[in-house]
Amino acid sequence: MDLKKSMIDRIEKRKSKLIFYIDKLIRQIEKGKMGGEEGRLWLEKYAIGEGVNLGCGDFPIGESLGLDGDQRVLGMDLWGWADRYTGNLGPLDYVVTNYLDCFPDVLLTLRHWHNMLKIGGKIAIVVPNSDVYTNNSGPFSNCHRLHCFSPSTLRFYLEKIGFKIEVVELVKNELRVVGVKI
Repeated sequence: MDLKKSMIDRIEKRKSKLIFYIDKLIRQIEKGKMGGEEGRLWLEKYAIGEGVNLGCGDFPIGESLGLDGDQRVLGMDLWGWADRYTGNLGPLDYVVTNYLDCFPDVLLTLRHWHNMLKIGGKIAIVVPNSDVYTNNSGPFSNCHRLHCFSPSTLRFYLEKIGFKIEVVELVKNELRVVGVKI
């Protein structure tokens, strides 16, 4: 058995799957079925130094290490659940996420990453602003969302954990917040 050929065949098979998936994403973007780029670009302003993108999905944020529980996503560098990740990281300069609303235990997740940030480290978050929804399901129309936030609730969570709020922005239906570890 030629082991080199076997290894190359495995890589070529993975490569063809990735190319298929990338082409599918491009088609979805072209059809207008993928969004969120404005929020990702905003998060990149805070991705300075060494940091992690929690729930990275297919779109990496700056030079962040992408942490995701779905091994199929393109932006993933580290596999794991954001609230239970035990890898050897830190102290970090920043943590960014546009999926805080999808984590089962928000306080546990924030506490965990607060502990991994250095003093003065930042957490930047983009989530749907629940205050702007007028329908009954609000942000929960997306079945992956487990929580919703208003400016006051997100501020409460961050301050409870030990962050000082540096930025709160409301842009369209998005809530964008930066907290600094004190």
